[in-house]
Amino acid sequence: MIQRGKYMKQVRIGLLFSLTGTTSLTEIGQYQAAVYAFDKFQKDDCNSKLSFTYEVRDIRSDPRESYKHALDMALSGIKIFVGCYTSACRKAILPVLEQYDCLLIYPTLYEGQEIHPNVFYIGEIPNQQITSLLQFMVRQFGRKVYLIGNDYVYPRYTNQQIREMLHELNGEVVGERYVPLGHKQFIPCFEDIQRSSPNVI
Repeated sequence: MIQRGKYMKQVRIGLLFSLTGTTSLTEIGQYQAAVYAFDKFQKDDCNSKLSFTYEVRDIRSDPRESYKHALDMALSGIKIFVGCYTSACRKAILPVLEQYDCLLIYPTLYEGQEIHPNVFYIGEIPNQQITSLLQFMVRQFGRKVYLIGNDYVYPRYTNQQIREMLHELNGEVVGERYVPLGHKQFIPCFEDIQRSSPNVI
């Protein structure tokens, strides 16, 4: 193994993932993938002139926590962030990215309604993941669709685009409902779905 020299540049990276909270089930996997990638790069690419260190913060599925931790890390000199699974958390840290000239690597799908110079978007947008699915559902099951999701940016924007796509397919939205993250009382939703008689939920 080649010894890393003194000329090597040290890059500090802030990992902003929900290790607890409603979306932690998904985000823990993304966090583990990021750590694996950094560690593998450090181990395998011994000729690189870059060396990474990373600091992990639990944003707890909360935009306010995201902002607080991003600000704290930016003040400590961190310029690159990875994470912020929900669109609400991503949007919460935009002022920090702008003020301290930082970059967020956003590693998941998003609503596609935003282009920001301080964000590198990796995931697909709704028309890249929903169009073919809607076509299949309408063809196989029927044109009446019921929309349900959590009450934040991504589900609302996605469902807005689903409405437009359905219109082109001569389909219709027969019901639409949003619940807070972590919501557990779904009987009213089930009752509304039954009354609406959708072909697809």
